Amino acid sequence: MSFRFSTRRSLIAGAGAVALLAACDADRASVLDPFGNSARTFQVNAVAAASSSIPAGTARVTRPATGVSSLTVTLRHLEPLTGGVYKVWIGDEATNAVTNWTPATGTLRVITGPSDDRDTVLTDAVSSFNGVADTTARYVLTLDAAQLGTDPSATARNVVLVSIESSDAATAPGATSPKPLWARITQPAASATATANFSFGNYDPDPTKQYVFPVAGKGTATVRDNFLAVDDTMLGRPPRGYYYVAYLFGEDAEGTPTDTIVLGDLSAPWPRSGVSLKDADMSLVDEVVLDRPYAIRAASVRYMGPAAMLFAGYPRVVIALKNKLGAADVAPPNTILTGDLPDEIAFPETEE
Repeated sequence: MSFRFSTRRSLIAGAGAVALLAACDADRASVLDPFGNSARTFQVNAVAAASSSIPAGTARVTRPATGVSSLTVTLRHLEPLTGGVYKVWIGDEATNAVTNWTPATGTLRVITGPSDDRDTVLTDAVSSFNGVADTTARYVLTLDAAQLGTDPSATARNVVLVSIESSDAATAPGATSPKPLWARITQPAASATATANFSFGNYDPDPTKQYVFPVAGKGTATVRDNFLAVDDTMLGRPPRGYYYVAYLFGEDAEGTPTDTIVLGDLSAPWPRSGVSLKDADMSLVDEVVLDRPYAIRAASVRYMGPAAMLFAGYPRVVIALKNKLGAADVAPPNTILTGDLPDEIAFPETEE
C-alpha cells in the first residue's frame, strides 16, 4: 500500500443522497429524461493483518553475561503531530497499578528513506520525539544500563509506555493523555535477549481493562458522477486521541502516487449523517457507538466533488485512523479499510 502526504480539500462539503437527487433533477429537462450515469458499487474491506499499518513496535531487553541489561525501543507507523510529542516511559507495574514512572531517556535514531539507502538522524539524551512525514520511518530509542537503572523483573522496570503529551517537559504520563502504545517486558537469561511487541489501543495497568485496537470492519462504496458514498459496519472504536477519516488516493497512468483528496470524517449513518464520530474515542456520541463490544456498529461518509471531477485518476478509497494532533491536511499512515474503484471510473478510456 502506498500512502500520500500531499492533500487537497474537497471544494464542496459532503452531501446526502437527497442533495444528490435534487442536483440531478435540476439538470434534467423533464422527469422522463435519464437520471444520469448509473451508480457503481464496490466493496471496502479491512486490510490484512500482515499488511496492517497501525502504530506498532518492539521493546528488546539485552542482558550481558554480567552487569545490568539495556533496553531498545523500536516504533513505526507514527503520524507527525502538531502541538504534541510522543514520549516514552518505563515503569513498575504490579497489582494492577504502576509506580515509579520515569522518562525512558536514551539515544534516538530516526531512520528514513528507501530500504537500499536509509538516512539516519541521531539525537542524544531524549525521551520524546515527533513523527516525520515518511511512512517507512522507524524510531529507535536505546537506553544504556545506567539509564535503565535496574534489570526488569516481575514488578520492576517491567512496562514500557508511549504516551502523547503536550510538552516534552512532562515528568509523568498525563492523567488525560492518550496512552496508545505499551509493552510488558521480562528479564532474559544472561547473554540473551527478550523481545516484547507493543500493543496499540488504550493502556491500563489492569490487563482486563486495557483496550487493544482491532483492525476490523467492512463496507460498501457507491459512486455516481461526482458523488461518492461510503458505508461501513463494525469498526473498532478508535484509541483515545484518534478518529476515522476517509480519503481518495490518486495515481497517474504509470501507477505513481499523485495527491490525496480528503473525503471527510466518518459520521453516523443516514438519517443522522450530520452527527460526527470524531469523538467516538471518548464518548458515546451516537447510538452506533458501543461500549460493549467497544466498537462502532455503523458509519458513513458522503462526498460531492466539483462537477468536472469524475474520480478519474483516483483508484482507491481509504479509511484511516488519524491522530487528533495530526496536521489536518496530511493523510496518516494508519490505513484500516480500503477499496478499489471500478477501472472504468478510475481509469476511463480517452478518445484519441
